[in-house]
Amino acid sequence: ARVSKGTEEILKATFTGLSSLQPGDTVSFFVSKLRRAASSRYAILLPYNGAGTVTSTGSISIASNTFSQGSYLDFSLTQAFINALSDQGSNTFSVRYYCWDGDWADCTEISEVIADISSGGGSSTGEDWQSTNKATAQDNDETYVSFTTTTESKSDYLQLDNFGFNIPSGATIDGIEVLIDREANISQSIQDDIITLKKSSGPVGNNEANTGTSWTTTDDGSYDIYGSSTYLWGTSWSQADINDNAFGVNISVSYNGTTDTRARIDHVQIKVYYTEGTTTQDDGIIRPDGDSTSEWNSSHIESHSNLINEAVLNVSRYIFTSSLAPSNVSDVFS
Repeated sequence: ARVSKGTEEILKATFTGLSSLQPGDTVSFFVSKLRRAASSRYAILLPYNGAGTVTSTGSISIASNTFSQGSYLDFSLTQAFINALSDQGSNTFSVRYYCWDGDWADCTEISEVIADISSGGGSSTGEDWQSTNKATAQDNDETYVSFTTTTESKSDYLQLDNFGFNIPSGATIDGIEVLIDREANISQSIQDDIITLKKSSGPVGNNEANTGTSWTTTDDGSYDIYGSSTYLWGTSWSQADINDNAFGVNISVSYNGTTDTRARIDHVQIKVYYTEGTTTQDDGIIRPDGDSTSEWNSSHIESHSNLINEAVLNVSRYIFTSSLAPSNVSDVFS
């Protein structure tokens, strides 16, 4: 990172890897010294959306009660923050850090700035999932990732796709659910880190990880559900996006235990809710008759071939119509 200091409390940092940014990536500032005791102090991160232009769109703040001298301030990037960034040249992006306690006071001294741009928190150096093909069936034969107190504290991505959807052309996608049958073998040791959907272009939309709740140790075959029938995960979807073999989900977990632990996933499902488009025929057929009252009060079940065959069907009893056609063809009885 290249860091330029505007004043003591305002920093601009520039990093490479804009195209690789994903929700959950972090930009961290090491607080070597806290100055001025201020209960209202907070730190904020702003994106640069142009050369030398800062925007408040998607800004991220950290409250004063999480400040600690001699530790990092970790800003976890959101999709809104990433969307607000602009290329600063050669696939770089810039952020502005400042500390505020009511005026432009020098309330933090920063000695180091680092970025963890690593596939949305599920880093390329994270712990690997084993037997990843075992997440395709609910059979108690699981994919898993192992942690110890000396390993990385996050997993790499478990990337699952090829769900085989066949959403009809013209359908509108209404919502998406991800269902995960999961468990940990040690309580209070595993939490969600990143749960995002992905298209052929890579991870998209919001991170729906429930980072504040530890995985249970109960293997009861139940699913934890992310999303809903009306939730699109902060992005737009087409029928083609869903049917693409690359459509799927990325999952990573974090470890905060004190002993050897495994996070296990038995099965992952994706449920897509959609509304079918209206089907329009080339032509409609209108068959009029004079005695409309008796005809509309009648009912009859008939095969399609007989419905259009006047030699078979008693055409004096029924009116047949076909709607939603761009043009109608009249069939007048003789």
